Amino acid sequence: ALEHTIKRTIKHTVDHAIGQANSQARHQVHHHTRHQARHRPRQARHRARHRARYHHVHHQTRHHAIMHALERTIKRTIKHTVDHAIGQANTECHHARPRAHHQAHHQAHHRPRYQAGHEVHHRACRRARHRARARCQSTTPLGTLSRTPSS
Repeated sequence: ALEHTIKRTIKHTVDHAIGQANSQARHQVHHHTRHQARHRPRQARHRARHRARYHHVHHQTRHHAIMHALERTIKRTIKHTVDHAIGQANTECHHARPRAHHQAHHQAHHRPRYQAGHEVHHRACRRARHRARARCQSTTPLGTLSRTPSS
């Protein structure tokens, strides 16, 4: 589940981040060039350097934006995906045991309750109840106890 989702997420995130970064970089570079223009004579030989600078700023901004976006999104995606996958796996597990689970339920109607596929659990319950009752009996008069329905 993770592998599938993360691949898809990376693709979407990168596409989106590139789009975002492009507009942001355009904005930044615009200001950057305006600022630079003040500090150099306006001659053609500077244009090449200016163009290189433009690309550098642009590339850097884009790289940062993409990395940032990816980091944030993937963290969130992993969390969601893991939660979801765990939920799914649990559900599947629950349904993948018709023999053990469902049969136990069906047969539960035809036999004493504590044998309904959870014998160990119910045995423990019975023991605990038994202990509780014994503890009770030592402190309360017997008459009051017999009226409470046994659970």
